[in-house]
Amino acid sequence: MALIQTIDPDVAEGLVKQFYDTMKKLVGMVPKPLQMYSASPRLFEINTQILQYYMSHPNLNPVLMACIRFVSATHCEYPYCIDMNKKILTQMVGLSEQQVQQLLEDPKSVDLPEKDKAMLDFVIKSIRTPEEVQQNDVDELRRLGWLDTDIYDAVSHGTMMVASGILFNAFKMGV
Repeated sequence: MALIQTIDPDVAEGLVKQFYDTMKKLVGMVPKPLQMYSASPRLFEINTQILQYYMSHPNLNPVLMACIRFVSATHCEYPYCIDMNKKILTQMVGLSEQQVQQLLEDPKSVDLPEKDKAMLDFVIKSIRTPEEVQQNDVDELRRLGWLDTDIYDAVSHGTMMVASGILFNAFKMGV
């Protein structure tokens, strides 16, 4: 049982119910991490706005973002989102289990445009070894056509997955 009280989808009201209903339509359920956000109504509202922003991001495509979430969730040992994003990558994108595993060992092996591969590689570096990020890393992404807002948004997406994984594990949400 979770260590904090969250709002169950069956009794949700107002904004929480609206967002839960949206998630039910999109993915057929309300993922546990989203239920976790309901422990803090104001942060729930902010997090739903952030999720909506990423769902319609003008430059970061959904496959790249699923790869970012999968690799980031694996880095922080966040089993729920590892499994969820693995399912997205296998069932919706069509990657094999072996290709998903290879994504962890060689991120450039995934079938993405070179521009997206470079962004994924940068996000991984930013999460795993932030002290090694250099100006030339950012310059290379700019050379490929990424805007600074895209670079920031991609790394932020990955770090939010890490933060969510820490919260999820600390509050025993998966139990």
